[in-house]
Amino acid sequence: MLVVAALLAITAACTRTAPTSSERPNVLLISIDSLRADHVSAYGYRRETTPTIDRLARDGVTFAHAVSTTSWTLPAHAALLTGRHDAEHGATLPQSSLDPSIPTLAEALGAAGYRTVGLYSGPFLDPTFGLARGFEEYVACTSDSALIDERHKRSRARAHAASHKDVTNPLVAAAFTRAVAGRDARPTFFFVHLWDVHYDLLPPPPYDRMFDPDYDGNFPGYAYRHTPGFKPGVTKADYEHVLALYDGEIRFTDDTIAGMLADLERAGLLANTVVVVTSDHGDEFLEHGGKGHRRTLFQEVLAVPLVFWAPGRLAASVANTSASLVDVAPTILGITSASGLEGITGRSLIDSAGAPLVDDRVAIAELRFNASRPALTAAFAHPHKVVVDVRRRTAEYYDLEADPGEKSPGDPQALEAGRRLVEALGRFYEAPARSRRKPTAPEKKLTPAMEKRLRALGYLD
Repeated sequence: MLVVAALLAITAACTRTAPTSSERPNVLLISIDSLRADHVSAYGYRRETTPTIDRLARDGVTFAHAVSTTSWTLPAHAALLTGRHDAEHGATLPQSSLDPSIPTLAEALGAAGYRTVGLYSGPFLDPTFGLARGFEEYVACTSDSALIDERHKRSRARAHAASHKDVTNPLVAAAFTRAVAGRDARPTFFFVHLWDVHYDLLPPPPYDRMFDPDYDGNFPGYAYRHTPGFKPGVTKADYEHVLALYDGEIRFTDDTIAGMLADLERAGLLANTVVVVTSDHGDEFLEHGGKGHRRTLFQEVLAVPLVFWAPGRLAASVANTSASLVDVAPTILGITSASGLEGITGRSLIDSAGAPLVDDRVAIAELRFNASRPALTAAFAHPHKVVVDVRRRTAEYYDLEADPGEKSPGDPQALEAGRRLVEALGRFYEAPARSRRKPTAPEKKLTPAMEKRLRALGYLD
């Protein structure tokens, strides 16, 4: 597409006119909701779903083995924006929020002299959940924003049904254009949350037919999570149709990112902007019998893309460090020479010379369904992974090179690598701040409309 071709020229130009490392850069942190790493073409996917991200990956630092801290939106974004693990930040249940005592990346960059702008398009990024703290501008980019307004006059059921099929990328793009135009003399931290990859899967034309133009079935793939027919045994054509719709949403979102980069280029800002692209979690498509997310800690929901692009600051490379979302905030602070998040779980992924760090760090993930303790925990140091079912007191080891689909679990105690990860989990949860942390209640009570929306999305029982 034209916008992608334009991006190729833009990034080439940036390489030629890269700023000196002494200039304080702008930062664009993009979180693509529900984007699993193995559907990103830069990570080897069979379809060209992400030409824009691919270009950033080729010219930037790509973390080949990045994982989320969990398999759903709220705690993952709290970890991304604070550098603290789910066991520490308090936002681990749908009725909880970020602990108000925990500083955020936006607060740290604001204190360092940055203008801070947040654009969000999904329910768990609503200010109710505490993630707006530190942003001077925090803009809802949903056409259903009245859903959370108690004064809304329409039938809430009808409004909710419409919101489930909301298309938000154009609203984010328009808000981003306005935010770039409203810049001042300060460097800017842009945080952009893109929602459309999240189910329901309703990519607009031409993305709805881009990857399966010959499909002639009538399977309602957009609602695959709520469709009884999408289960083991579904026909290959219908299964591929659902994946094609998911991939269409990804390409739609990738082209939206291309437009945002073009906005920065037109404003003369792109050459001095650090661009970070990641996701909060992936989605299941029956790999282990389920669909959606917030059920397991398998790689289809845990593995996320993570790309840092900073012309003149970072050399193009592929890093094999087992990166986590908690490492993103300290890495951004390191690149911008800012401070303010001392004592966090995450560690920078990039050294002072701009090269990716190579170390033996272990990434920790968890999933909670109640306040008392996690139901599942996982430890990951590629290619080794251990998943502990806390409820059943069982542990499974996976070698992700020999068994990338996690179909053949082994006994972690039978291998040194497995024992090391079990011990790492034990040490992590021995810390009082983690073992006794309880979810923090939202600053504002959820409105009935918001509760209804979250329940229909599958987050509330």
